[in-house]
Amino acid sequence: MALPLHSSNMEPILSERIAAVLGGCRRQLKEISLAPPDIMEYRKDLIAAFGSEKEKSMLAQQLELERDYNILTQKQADLKGLSNKMKYAYVQGEIQRVSKKLKENTKNLGRLLKENPIVKANLAKIQCDATELIELLSTTIAELQQHGKYSLLEKKVSETLIRSSQRRAIISAETSEMVSEIKTLKDDITSERQSHSSAMSIMQSEISNLTEKLLAIRNGTCESTIMHRAGSSARKDSALLLFRQEESERRDEIAELQRLLEKETTAHEKICEFLMKKHSQLEIELASRNDNFSKILNEKRDEVYISTRERDDNLDILLVREGDIDKSLKCSPCNATFPAILFCLCVPLSVCGCGCG
Repeated sequence: MALPLHSSNMEPILSERIAAVLGGCRRQLKEISLAPPDIMEYRKDLIAAFGSEKEKSMLAQQLELERDYNILTQKQADLKGLSNKMKYAYVQGEIQRVSKKLKENTKNLGRLLKENPIVKANLAKIQCDATELIELLSTTIAELQQHGKYSLLEKKVSETLIRSSQRRAIISAETSEMVSEIKTLKDDITSERQSHSSAMSIMQSEISNLTEKLLAIRNGTCESTIMHRAGSSARKDSALLLFRQEESERRDEIAELQRLLEKETTAHEKICEFLMKKHSQLEIELASRNDNFSKILNEKRDEVYISTRERDDNLDILLVREGDIDKSLKCSPCNATFPAILFCLCVPLSVCGCGCG
């Protein structure tokens, strides 16, 4: 049964019907809240969402044990009635061993899930929400019985809709912020690549210039050596020493530039790797938030559509009921309606106020 759009000026019969329906809902909710949910039934979802590495490892071990147990029981069924009793006894012993491990693992896994603070908090929230809903239904039933309206329930629904709108606004703002951050990271990556390319070009140019200088010095030294071969041995040794010293300095400069180049390349690769990981992570978070937002938006649209349909159906029923009431209060001979029917003189007043008999 759908509730009217507004609870003011509600008929007593409709109030009692609504109170009876809400009372049934309250009884069912009490029965559900008294029975705590089976944690092991939702173990995969709970561990996937809130489980630690230990719990995930235990779940994988339990699934493997369950698979082994099913295989062994199937083998036992196939061997039943055959003459190979030794193999049947071996399979039966394996079943007992796997069954014992499976019971211990199930017990430990259930204990860990119950001790998990996130799982405990969710279960406590479910119980708290159920208690609040039961109290709200009780208050609404009492209000319907006493005053023929449900203003507290209307207020609660309005507050819920406002909170939903606020959450959607927050999600939208976070999504915009994340998109902006992704764009900034892309710009940073582009800028870093351009800076690295510029630095590489400068270093390559310096290396080329130093190489040319070194070749020029070598050529000049050779020419000088040939020209002054007839000179003294001391001058030749002095020039050669100066050349080797300058060559060593140039080689040291080249080695230093090569070391700086390797260091810059390594830093650039690490920065690019970090930025790409961050970019992928933000894209995944953005997609997850968009999925959650689309899911919540579709749910709210379905709720609005269902509420509108229920309101239209109730308005149609109300129009039909009003027509039936008008017909029941109408005089057949003169078509007089209430309150004019009380003064109808077409038939002597005998039974009813209009005199129709």
